[in-house]
Amino acid sequence: MTSIQVTGFRGIGPKSELKLHPAPGITIVSGRNGSGKSSFAEALEFAVTGKSYRWENKAKLWKDTWRNLHESSQCQIRVGLTIEGSEPAVVGVDWSADALLPDNSTWTQIGKAKRSPGTDGLGWKSAIELHRPILSYDEIGGLIEDSPSTLYDALAKLLGLDEIADAEKRLASALKDAKVPRGQAKEALAQLKHIVGESADDRAQSAATLLKKRAPDVDAVQALATGSAPTQSSALSGLRAIVGLAIPLKEQVDTVVVALREAIAGTVDLASDALAIVERRNALLTSALELHADTGTTDCPVCETGTLDDAWAGHARTRMSDEEDKLTLFKKARRDFEDARRAVTVLFQDFADAAGVDGVDLPSLDPCREAVLAAWTAPDANSRFAALDNENPTKPGCYSATTTLGAP
Repeated sequence: MTSIQVTGFRGIGPKSELKLHPAPGITIVSGRNGSGKSSFAEALEFAVTGKSYRWENKAKLWKDTWRNLHESSQCQIRVGLTIEGSEPAVVGVDWSADALLPDNSTWTQIGKAKRSPGTDGLGWKSAIELHRPILSYDEIGGLIEDSPSTLYDALAKLLGLDEIADAEKRLASALKDAKVPRGQAKEALAQLKHIVGESADDRAQSAATLLKKRAPDVDAVQALATGSAPTQSSALSGLRAIVGLAIPLKEQVDTVVVALREAIAGTVDLASDALAIVERRNALLTSALELHADTGTTDCPVCETGTLDDAWAGHARTRMSDEEDKLTLFKKARRDFEDARRAVTVLFQDFADAAGVDGVDLPSLDPCREAVLAAWTAPDANSRFAALDNENPTKPGCYSATTTLGAP
């Protein structure tokens, strides 16, 4: 505020002005009794709020004596203001010569603009109600002496408790509305649990298990209800497991079969015994050659009839060379056979045993299981070969049987 100017109001007759310093801080106005301090304060309060606490509960005679008797022809109030970011403003109140207190004209003028009715243009209405600009002695005393409810109402306005109470009411209302769908969902969940609990359908049993969780998987339950779940029943699950049985690629089977056939063709029965005899004879000839090398021509120490001379030595070396070549080929054939047999053993490990499906007749199931078991327990190469490659319909090999079982 920059000033308060009063004419013909309360204890002030001719125009009087109280100049103030418009800056943060406290301005103390002092003076003797009757100097007009309270009249200036009441004029400010009335101009800004439109009423005076001091007159609210007074008798009609008190309210009718607001006009100064010495200056009855003119009565007005002017409050000068400075507003941050705006031009200086004036709040004015005017009464005509015969007007009553409520019959006033209140206006606001900012800078040199036209006067606008009331004080709403200042944007102070709510702030003035919560934080009254004048707290008179009478008002302070009234708050202390009045009932607790009156004191509470005053403090509630001052502290803005009305807004908090209103916010609490709105929050309570919003919470109540929010609980409605939650309650409906809870009731529907209880009904759903009861329905699926009494159903014998496999999907219902799966749904009942899901619904027991504190936070059920809604997507999984919906998938069961709409038929889009990955597993529909135990029978379907078993059939899918059969279709997905592990089967080696046909190229792998063909390669192993060819290798095993060639390895078997390259060996003969008792080949190991023949190999041992040849090795022992070569060892004997090697010893005889070493004796000839050390002693020269001499009688055969074994038969005592032959002669270990140079001709015999040359013939023995030629014979040993030929037999060594045959031994090398035979050893290679044995290695190829062992490699092929190991390949078949490894290939058998890729075959899985198929489980039966309750309520579903599968004619090819038993032949498949028998073929796989025969492959796993085959005692020799011929048995392994038959267990793998036999295409006889009455007793198929494991590859043919597994392929037939898993076919769509």
